[in-house]
Amino acid sequence: AEQAGEGPGVFVLDTESRHTSPSKAAGVIHRATRTVPRDSKFFKKTDSTLRGNIGSELEALSSALGGVTIVYVPAYPELGRTVRDGVLYVDGKPLHQTEFARDPLNPATESSIPAVLSAQTGLPVHAVSPRELKLPDAPCILVCDGVREEDIALAARFVTRNENLVGAGPSALARELARDLEQPGPAPPLPLVQTCVVVNGSLHPRSLAQCRAARESLREGWALLELQTDATGGESSHPERAGNAVWEEIRRRDPDAILVSGGDTAHGILRTLGEPPLFSIGEAAPGVPVSRIRAADLPSSWGRTRDLYVVSKAGGFGDARIVLDSQARLQNRKRG
Repeated sequence: AEQAGEGPGVFVLDTESRHTSPSKAAGVIHRATRTVPRDSKFFKKTDSTLRGNIGSELEALSSALGGVTIVYVPAYPELGRTVRDGVLYVDGKPLHQTEFARDPLNPATESSIPAVLSAQTGLPVHAVSPRELKLPDAPCILVCDGVREEDIALAARFVTRNENLVGAGPSALARELARDLEQPGPAPPLPLVQTCVVVNGSLHPRSLAQCRAARESLREGWALLELQTDATGGESSHPERAGNAVWEEIRRRDPDAILVSGGDTAHGILRTLGEPPLFSIGEAAPGVPVSRIRAADLPSSWGRTRDLYVVSKAGGFGDARIVLDSQARLQNRKRG
C-alpha cells in the first residue's frame, strides 16, 4: 500500500502456496519471513473458507518468528463468514454444507476450524471467544470466534497490545489491525475507470451469477471476456491460458482496468504481465480491492504510457450485482 508522497508502507508477499503440499507451504513461509526486516509487524492472510495449508503455514510462521502465538480470526462478517464455538458458517450454514463443499480443487469437508488446523499442525489449537482472549503459557493457535465487526476489533486490539502475538485471518482482521496500529488518514480517491475488461475464472455459482448479470447489464466501456471453462476446475485449472487470453484482450482494447474474479486466474494474468508489483488504492466494494500497476512495470513491448488498474475479487462471495455495483462506483456515477 502506498502512502501519500512516500513509498509503500505495507509489503504484501504472495506465497501462492494454497495448492502445494503442507511441507512445501511451510518452507515457503520460512523463506518469505527472511525477505523482510525482523522488526516488521506480520499479518498472515488466509482464505475465508479454510482452503489451503493454513495449519502448516501458521505453525511455520510461529516457528520462523521465534515461537510466537498466532491469533487466528477466520470471521469476515461483512461477507457472511461468521465463527461460533470454532465452527465456520457461510451465510448461516456450516461451511461443509455450502457450495464450497463442491469446490473442484479444495472441497470443504469440515466446518470445525480446530479440526481443520489440527490435521495440519502440531501446535495446540484452542477456540476462544474474543472477550476471553488471554496470553497463553506456550506458543499455540488461538481460533477466535466472530459474528460481528466488534468481535474482529476486539481481537485486533488484543494482538496489537501484546508482544509475541501475530494476527492471521481474512482481510477483515487486517483492516482492524491497520486501524489499531495507526491513525488512518483520508483514503485516496478511487480511479476513474471508463473502460475495463471483466474476466471470470471461477466456476463457483456466485461468480457465474455475477457473470450472467454482467453479460446482461454492463454499461458502455466495460466488456466481458468469457473464458473457456471445463468441469474439472474451470479456467482456474489453466491460469496461464487465462493469462494469455486476457493479455491479448488488454493489448487489443487498451482499457483503463481489468476486473478479475478468481484468485488463480488473477495469478495467471499477472504472471503473463511479468509479475509486476501492485500498489493498493482502496475497494470498489467490500472485498473487491483496486490496485495499480505502473506503466513502467508493464511489458515494454506494449509501449503503454499510462497505468493499468486491477480490480480483483474471490470467486465465492458477493451478490449477483457486485460487478455492476463496482462499475457504477468506478465510472464516477455512484461515488462516496
